[in-house]
This record gives sequence, C-alpha cells and structure tokens, in this order.
Amino acid sequence: MPILPKYERQMPKLFHTRSFEQTVKLENAKWRILDKCHKQRNLAEYEGHLEITPQLLEALVSVTEELLKLVEALGPLK
Repeated sequence: MPILPKYERQMPKLFHTRSFEQTVKLENAKWRILDKCHKQRNLAEYEGHLEITPQLLEALVSVTEELLKLVEALGPLK
C-alpha cells in the first residue's frame, strides 16, 4: 500500500481517485475524456495554450452529466 501524504490520509476514502473510480464504475474511456480535459485545462492555465474542439466539449458535457447521475445514485454519505 502506498504511503499517502498526511492531508490525503485524513480525507474520506471516497475522495481518493482510485476509490472514486471503483465506486461510481464509470467506463475507462470516459475517465480518459475527463483526464484529457484536465490536461487541456492545465495547458491553458500554465502555458496559455487553449485548444478545445466542439467534439471534446460535447463529450465532456455528456460524461459529466453521466457522472453526476452515478454520484447522485450513491445516496448520502454515512
């Protein structure tokens, strides 16, 4: 088991990325869309390079809506 920084050890397990992936059971291809968008955002923020295609934006909205439904279906944290 990897040693996590102190602030990550204090966070609920749901918020760890791997646990979150396993909890909501979103397809790997959809996680890759989110990852690509995150990388694009970082390029825009840190290097001033912004290149967003309408297809990527459409995919992001679709995956985000699906992810929201999956998270809402989990119900409240106990």
